[in-house]
Amino acid sequence: MSAISVFDFKDPVNLANFLHNLSNNETEYNKYLSHKLIDNYEIENERLKEVLERRKGRSNEFGNYVEEFECFVCTNIYQPKKSKIVDEKHYNCPLPKNPLTNKIDHSNWWTNQWILGKCSATLLSYHLQNNLTINKENFEKDKMKLYETNEC
Repeated sequence: MSAISVFDFKDPVNLANFLHNLSNNETEYNKYLSHKLIDNYEIENERLKEVLERRKGRSNEFGNYVEEFECFVCTNIYQPKKSKIVDEKHYNCPLPKNPLTNKIDHSNWWTNQWILGKCSATLLSYHLQNNLTINKENFEKDKMKLYETNEC
């Protein structure tokens, strides 16, 4: 109960529903944090143990990643909201990689959604910079055109 794996869900909708329900149930949510309160806690998730074992030489990197993420979440929860200016570097991220193979899987639904999100960001930026009105139907058509021509 220390991690939630996307592989345990039939599709993103089921994952989203699970996360939504978890976020509304403090008792169930706290079960995912209880491992942090136990001295000498040992990971029981076999898949996670295998990944961490393969990364043995970089295990500290994983720890730093988790620690940084936890700090990011706390900072964003407890500090006053600051307005952010979004620019091209915010939506020009690399495609996600499969955590087990460390390769980009273009047949994966998540990867395609990532690309579609990038297309949306590109198109939204274009509309805003040119002070254009956004029509949802046309926006979706233009987004799909960008996606199909690989112009994101």
